[in-house]
Amino acid sequence: MFSQENYIEVLNFAALAHGEQKTPKGLPYIAHITCVAMEVINACEKSKLDEEKTNTAISCALLHDVIEDANITYDELYVKFGNEVADGVEALTKNKTLDSKQEQMRDSIEKLLAQPYEVQM
Repeated sequence: MFSQENYIEVLNFAALAHGEQKTPKGLPYIAHITCVAMEVINACEKSKLDEEKTNTAISCALLHDVIEDANITYDELYVKFGNEVADGVEALTKNKTLDSKQEQMRDSIEKLLAQPYEVQM
């Protein structure tokens, strides 16, 4: 299973970070990140990950866009959630300095392949 306290702490951080941001369909951004987290929770349950790895996977899912979209830095994540979560979120962050979406996706996949399984989920 996973820690509900951890989930709530990370969800609150992500919700505050994204503020009034909306999805392309006009929903509060929190709807997107909770749907991503739900998929990861399901995958963790099916994979029978231990609680620590599940907490990491869920944390990365909830925070996956905060560097890219919410002006949160790697250092802030490192201080608040530790290096494993900060490294995971950084790996999930698109490099906007690359010219094309295709290059950004290739870079993201390469970064993810260097991460533990629970971050790749």
